[in-house]
Amino acid sequence: MSTTKYKEHMPNYAIQSSKNNTKRLDFYKRLQAVLDANATRRQSLLIRKNMLDHQRKMNYHNEYDRLRGELGQHTLVRERGGLGIKHYRIWGPKRQELQDRLKELEGLGVK
Repeated sequence: MSTTKYKEHMPNYAIQSSKNNTKRLDFYKRLQAVLDANATRRQSLLIRKNMLDHQRKMNYHNEYDRLRGELGQHTLVRERGGLGIKHYRIWGPKRQELQDRLKELEGLGVK
């Protein structure tokens, strides 16, 4: 009896059907290897996408918190009459840009 590289399957090549079965077995093993490789690649890409989405979300959230903190900082200056006037560290056009960016981030769903 002859042997093949697969020890669990020892065909008798004198019979035609046994030769065909061995060819089919090799084909299905190669096909299964290709399918497994594709499934692994798909799963790897999905994990990477989820990780990048989480990272992007956290970056937006951190930027939103930082901008709110900067816009919320102000110093209180007292006049002679005792009135409190707020003087912001960031004022003018730069302050408006930051407020616009805050609105943009809120539109993206950051809270």
